[in-house]
Amino acid sequence: MGKITIPKSGAKKLDGSEIRTLLGAFTVQKTWVFPNQRKGDGCIGMMCVSKSEYVTVKGAKQKLGIHATFYLRVFVPGKITIERENKKKVKKNTKEIELTLKLSDLHFTARPKGIGDFVADSGGGGGAMLYKDYTIHWGVRNDWVHKGKKDDFKKLPDALGMSNQALGLQNVTAKEQRKAYTDAIRDALDKHGATQLSFLGVKITEAIVTRMRNATLPKDYEDHKIKVKVEKQRWN
Repeated sequence: MGKITIPKSGAKKLDGSEIRTLLGAFTVQKTWVFPNQRKGDGCIGMMCVSKSEYVTVKGAKQKLGIHATFYLRVFVPGKITIERENKKKVKKNTKEIELTLKLSDLHFTARPKGIGDFVADSGGGGGAMLYKDYTIHWGVRNDWVHKGKKDDFKKLPDALGMSNQALGLQNVTAKEQRKAYTDAIRDALDKHGATQLSFLGVKITEAIVTRMRNATLPKDYEDHKIKVKVEKQRWN
């Protein structure tokens, strides 16, 4: 069970370490595992990344790794605010602490397993940028292919070790080959559920809200009930 510290003055936005203390590790839909660590294969903090799941792409030698990423903001009210808000309540015996939760930019990322392992070991950031041409995303602004960008799938098939022979292709044009490779990659991702963005967003929200409501409060606030306000969010 996580813990919450109440600031003495004004509201506070929790940092990555405090978010890990509050939430701990959690799993959504038995598939997307968010480990309680700062970096590595998956992390929790102001940016949350699930551990990689691996799928087999028809015609590929290497597996394709997928993970979900979103940004998280948690605000905790200060002591003065808590006291002021509780004085306004009709039922004076009901004491509450309202936490504010904001989730944004949920998206899926897919890249070859070998490259994904390197990025995870490097802590993300620079490693991700180094191999951005071998990475595709599904999110609010893109459908695996970025708007106005036509070559997102250009290098990925080579990195996966895809071949015409493995896909049973013969005497095809470059355009037909590209479509066959792209369709095979999309099919593998679709079957794994790596396109159900809104559904996953709802389940992530539910999981986090539940953990926040069940968090342990400081001794002086043990008689308070935790309420969570979720700011409006857009997953797609």
